[in-house]
This record gives sequence, C-alpha cells and structure tokens, in this order.
Amino acid sequence: EDANTLLREFPGSPLRAHAHGVLTQSAWSAGRYRLAADCARRAREALPLGADSAFTRFELRVLEAEAWFRAGLQNPLQGGADFRYAADAYEAVLRERPEDLRPGTMGPLMFQRVLAEIKAGSNDAAEVLDRLARDPAFDPENRWQAEWSVARAMQVKGNAEAAFNRAAKGVSTLASTGSALPADLRVRMAWLQARLAFDTRRFRDTLTLVETLVADTRPLDPVLRGEIVSAGGLLKGRALFALGEEAAALTTLKLLRDTYPRSDAAIYSYLTESAHFESRGNLVAAQLRLNELINNPDYSRSDYLPYALFQTALLSERLGGDDNLNTALRRIEDLVNIPTAAAQDLVFRARLKQGDLLRRRNQFPQAQQAYEELINKFPQRPDVVLAQLALAECLNARSAAEPAYAEIARLKFEELRDRLDAPADVRVEAGYNLGKLLERSGRLDEAATVWWRDVVVPFLQEAAPAGADARRPYWLARTLLDYAALSESRGRLDEAREAYQLIVTAKLGAAEGLARQSLERLGTRPRS
Repeated sequence: EDANTLLREFPGSPLRAHAHGVLTQSAWSAGRYRLAADCARRAREALPLGADSAFTRFELRVLEAEAWFRAGLQNPLQGGADFRYAADAYEAVLRERPEDLRPGTMGPLMFQRVLAEIKAGSNDAAEVLDRLARDPAFDPENRWQAEWSVARAMQVKGNAEAAFNRAAKGVSTLASTGSALPADLRVRMAWLQARLAFDTRRFRDTLTLVETLVADTRPLDPVLRGEIVSAGGLLKGRALFALGEEAAALTTLKLLRDTYPRSDAAIYSYLTESAHFESRGNLVAAQLRLNELINNPDYSRSDYLPYALFQTALLSERLGGDDNLNTALRRIEDLVNIPTAAAQDLVFRARLKQGDLLRRRNQFPQAQQAYEELINKFPQRPDVVLAQLALAECLNARSAAEPAYAEIARLKFEELRDRLDAPADVRVEAGYNLGKLLERSGRLDEAATVWWRDVVVPFLQEAAPAGADARRPYWLARTLLDYAALSESRGRLDEAREAYQLIVTAKLGAAEGLARQSLERLGTRPRS
C-alpha cells in the first residue's frame, strides 16, 4: 500500500524504482507471477541508465523472465503465451548482459532460454540452441541439459527421426568438447539416444548403443546403475525380438531377470515376451509368460500386475473353451479387487469384458449386474455409453425368455440412438438393434423406418466416411442387409434394390459380395 501510494502521489520521486521493487517482491511472494513480471519491468525502466545500475537492471530482467516462466508452469493448460514472454525476456537477458558477470552465471539462463522456447510450443528450439552453442559462456553441463530437452521435445511431438539425429549430434558434440560431465548426465543422454534408435527401427544401432551405455555406467551409484543396466537389458531384448533373433532375445531377458529380479525391467520382460509370442500366434506360450508374472509373490505389488491379469483374460477368451472362459472371469475378478490406482484404471475395461464373457455363456443376470455397476460407478466417463449399449443388448437378449425386458431394452436403444454426444458407432449399433427388436415383435413398419431414417440416412448418406477402426461400416451393412431382406419379404423390391446398391456403392466390406449377388438375383446389374 505504501509503494502504491508513493507511485500515485509522487510520480516523479527518485524512489519510484524502489517502490516498483517492493511491488515486485510482494507479487512474487504471493505467487502472482504475471504481476511480478510487470512490476520488475517497471522497476527496471525506472532505474537511471549508467554503469552503476547495470547489474541491478540485469537482475530485474532475469527476475522478469523467471516470473513469466513460473506463470507458465502455474497455468499448464494456458501457459503457452507466458512461456513465449519468458523466452523473449531470456533473450533480452542474454543480449544485454553486463560484462563483469561472475563465471557460470549465463549457462543456466541459456538453458532456461531453450526450455522456454520448447514449452512455448515453438519449433525453433533447436535453432536457438545451435545459436547459443557458439557462445563460450554456455557451459557443457547446461548445454547437455538443453540438448537432452530439445531431443526429448522432438520425441514427445512424435518426430522420432529428428529426435534421434538431435540426440546423436548432442552426444557427439559433447564428447568432442573433452569436458568432464557428471556421469549420470552422460548416461541419460546415451539412454535417450538408445531409446530413440529403437523407436526409429535402428535395431542394430540399439544393440551397440546399449552396450556402450552399460559400459558407461560403472562410475554410477549401484542403485542407479542397476536401474539403467536392467532397462538397457530390456531394450536389448526388444531389439533382438524385432530383428527376429528370438533365442538371443529370450536369453537376454532371462539374464535380466536372473541378475535384477526385482527391477521394473525384469517384470516388464514377461509382458514383452508374452506380446512377442502373441504376435506369432502362440497364445499358450503368451499366457504362460503372463502367469509366471502373476504367480510370482515378489510382484504382487507391481503396477504391471493388473495389466498382466487383463491381458491373461483376453488371451483366455481367444483360446476359447469353458476352462479358459472361467480363467478369464477369474483373472478379471482378481484385477478388480486390487486397490491400486494402476488396477482401478483398468476396472472399466475389465468389467465391460466380464459382462461380454458372461453374455457369451448366457449368464445374462450376472452380465446385467456387471454393466449396471459400471454405469453407476463411472457415470461421467465419456465411454460409459459402451456399458449402456451392452446393458441394452443384454436386456434385449433376456427378453427372449422374459418378454418384460423387451420394453426396457427398446427405451434404452432409443435413448442411445438419439444421444448427440454418443459416438456414431454406438448410435448406429443401437439403431440396428432397435430395428431388430421392433421386427421381432412384429412392428415391421417401425423397424423399417428406424433402419432407414435413423441409421442409413444420417450415418451413411449424410455422414462423413468412417475411420479405418470404426465399427460403423459393419453395423451399417447389417442394417442394410436386414432392411433389404425385410423389404423383399413384403414385396417392396425397389426398396430392397436401393439398399443392396448402397452396400455396393459404399463398399461395406464382405457384405458387398452378398449385395451384388442379391441385385443380380433381383434382375438388376450392380453399379460400381
């Protein structure tokens, strides 16, 4: 209050720089970093020019840059503009630095300049780094941090190739300086390079880089060395699998488990081997690897255990048979009963799968209970509509033996069909099932209307093409085939021909062949 009073009542006072300094300190202490940046700028501008105030002006510029950077960290979803201001402020710091600064002052500020550029979302961070690298004040340790950050940012953006090249350049450049970097910093850069080599499918290079990495870990603390060597062993095993050298990969991963049995890498190696065998179609071997992880008491608290349980359930389902389905249901129940956050993240998908398995075994009451539990427990999840759709289908199936459920199922299908916030795949499937329910109950006109007006027109004739992973084409094909069959049975051959032709025109998968045969049977030549 005193500082604001002085600035308001005595705007020409020689103490106004001090008043702005008080306001800067107050805003910083309160965590109001944008205000602190503005006050620091005003304090700097209020100082007289000259050598006597040069260092104070420099410190205020640094404070302004740091304040903008902290403001960006404070607002991670909206901090892009703050980081842009921070990058510009750091640039001014580097440009207007005093000549008699203490050695080592500028390196951290240069690193912050690069980091602010990255966090601002700019693609120019590498260019900024290359320019700063020509400055002798950029010490090797901060230069390394900047190189690592730029390569990592490229990796996060999905540009693994550019990230690998940047990491390789960083390792080469820093090695050529001859400077003694801390061992853990050198290893982190080497690890990033090895991981990026794997991501860019340079599998032979990955093996070489891992060997170099392991050799470079000798000076490290034993715990840190164990973490890096075990992670390197896992990466080596994955690279060997990718190269088709299965025996060498299995030997490498077994050695990893024997040497570092409690490491995260050792636990994950079971998942790696399981995924490899699954990709080769050897589901039994894939399941056995997961069971080794699940049955090991040393891994009972691992965050990987819930995933292993879920994957075992999926493999058991694919293997088929009552025994395997029982195993799948048991593994899902084991997963659901784990109280960790890692397990709870999988509960929705696991319970949904459990309901599907129960339906396959005609255990509809139990399946209904699983779906209702999901709907009640996760009402805010966007994908809760999947559980709602599954519940409607479950009730529809129950209605064959208990007709009272048919009306409940119909209402639920209608609700999902009409939900504008539901995915198109869900709405189409709900619409198809609604029409099928109406057809089964003898309400043929309503069934035909639902299929054509509520499914075909909005989701095929008027909608954009579905993505490659969409379920919509399958349900659209079923809708059109059933609509055409219904139309034929009622003697409405023109409607049937139109439906079959739509399948051909839209190229709806395997149904296209059936549609062409049906058109020829009805005396019409299909139009491509």
